[in-house]
Amino acid sequence: MLSVFLADDEPAILRGLSMLVDWNELGLQIVGEASNGDDLLGAIMEYDPDIVVTDISMPGIDGIEVLKRLKELKKRTKVVFISAYRDFSYAKDALSYGAVEYLIKPVDRHKLESVLEQTVSEIQSVSRTIASDSKLRFYEDREQRLELMDGLSKWLEHKQSPLNSAIIHEIRGPGPDMLFTFMAAEIDHSLPLSGSWREGERKLLHYAMQNLAEELIKGEADGWALPEGERVYLLIRHLPSVIITNLAQRILEHYKTVLKISVSMSIGSAVPLEELRRSCVEAEEGMALKFFLGAGSLVAPADKPNPPAHRGEDRGELEKQLLREFYSPQTNRFEELLEDWLEMVRKVAWGNRAYALQLSSSLLVRAIREHVSDGEETKQEEAELAGRLQSQETFQQMSIMIRDDLRRIRACLHQGSNGKESEQIRQIKAYIEENYKEVDLETIAAKFYINPFYFSVFFKKHTGQNFKQYVTAIRMNLAVRLLIQSDSLLYEIAEQVGYQNARQFSEMFKKNYGMLPNEYRQQFK
Repeated sequence: MLSVFLADDEPAILRGLSMLVDWNELGLQIVGEASNGDDLLGAIMEYDPDIVVTDISMPGIDGIEVLKRLKELKKRTKVVFISAYRDFSYAKDALSYGAVEYLIKPVDRHKLESVLEQTVSEIQSVSRTIASDSKLRFYEDREQRLELMDGLSKWLEHKQSPLNSAIIHEIRGPGPDMLFTFMAAEIDHSLPLSGSWREGERKLLHYAMQNLAEELIKGEADGWALPEGERVYLLIRHLPSVIITNLAQRILEHYKTVLKISVSMSIGSAVPLEELRRSCVEAEEGMALKFFLGAGSLVAPADKPNPPAHRGEDRGELEKQLLREFYSPQTNRFEELLEDWLEMVRKVAWGNRAYALQLSSSLLVRAIREHVSDGEETKQEEAELAGRLQSQETFQQMSIMIRDDLRRIRACLHQGSNGKESEQIRQIKAYIEENYKEVDLETIAAKFYINPFYFSVFFKKHTGQNFKQYVTAIRMNLAVRLLIQSDSLLYEIAEQVGYQNARQFSEMFKKNYGMLPNEYRQQFK
């Protein structure tokens, strides 16, 4: 519905106008009335009606003056004048200032309806044109923005330096004093989220992070949010007076309250456009410190922590001492040396998460390698270990994992079998004998709530065999019985003992007995 305001200094005329036509049928709604020019102008400013039907001569300012003011204010309100004056000069002035029509009192109903229908049609036509132009501009702006963000993302991905001229032209901004700051944001997956985000919704969550950040940036700067892997980068164009750390803290707070997530963030230096690469590198370096500083950290250039000092201790020697204590049941220095080793790793690997993971993986593998099997099973277990280490989001989490793994393995190596362990290994053996066809290490470890890496040590300590050897022995014993006691074909025996095909079964049989299954059967006969 379009809105209409009526004005006349005669109450009877106002009542008559309100009942003269069916306003609703014309798609119009009367939103108010006025009895003088001053009130009419104030009402137009307040209600911004689409159409005004008014007497041209009223107390206060007259209708012509109202029309002049509307034109000065660039209001799109359409004005229809009514008047008892038949003076042509009034009509001429009214039409020259943009009035829709000039009607003589008493107003003819059909004439007023015709004028209103024409006015409604004009307003709707203009509205459609404006909407179409606005929509076109929206899509053009969006397309330009997507192209710009695509260019920035490629620059960010390939670390191109400097930016190409097209991007520079788009983001340079209105003045020479503008500065540019890169910020990096990363979700803290290790902290409990109060929202309902699931792994499959990661892209949606990143999209929400981008939109929220861009909305908050609009208040005092211009900005672009760029997803890149697990991170969202923010490029901010701002005046030197803008305090970026305050903006970053506000973004983090909104992530917590609106999206219900904890996010760590790093800020690069505020630099001229030509030095943008430096700000990006600083943001990435600061983000790398999250692993060592902990989840929820905010790193800015002014308060970036210095690397922890170390006295050049011999890490290799410390690791040898730790492993000697690990293998020895007679010492109490293991815990002390483990803490010293973790602190050493934190110092020497500061700012380099990959190096910290590499050192930790090396220690764990060395600690247990001689107590688990060789070959494919060892590779599988080491791959599982690498995956668990990679999932640790902070150094503190990684340290907890290393302590737990080493303590449990050490306890298994040095403690005698107690009743609880004897019963557990009996249950494990029984489960393997019932499910030998499809059982694997990960499945059985999960069933008995034992870490797969620790399970290998535990199983070998109590059986004298590694897990894979034990399962193979069960399968081979059954295969021998079937070869001797039945006339089953080779592929049938292979399927019964848990192999995918006869060839795989034959190779494993020969490896254990030095001859192929059919040769064994023939020799027995």
